[in-house]
Amino acid sequence: MYVKIGDKEYQYKDLIKYRVHTDDFDVVFPDNGIFGVIEGGPSKVVSDGFYIITEPLANGTYPIHVKSSLICLDPDCVEPNFAIDTNYKVIAK
Repeated sequence: MYVKIGDKEYQYKDLIKYRVHTDDFDVVFPDNGIFGVIEGGPSKVVSDGFYIITEPLANGTYPIHVKSSLICLDPDCVEPNFAIDTNYKVIAK
């Protein structure tokens, strides 16, 4: 995982402290929804992600670049491969 905010770069070893994994919780999926759900209804889910906290940003425009991937070699993985390479623009006022 790699994140760049303006000129500051963060590598995985810098970001691991921002990783949060929840206990399971209840959601209700609609029919024909995301994640390949055909018939909706109640389900248990978890959240696992990086929630990065920065110092307050001075007024200005900040490009943010996020790049990450996950490859699961276990044959039982439902969605074994994931990759993201995205750019955002944040305007601080």
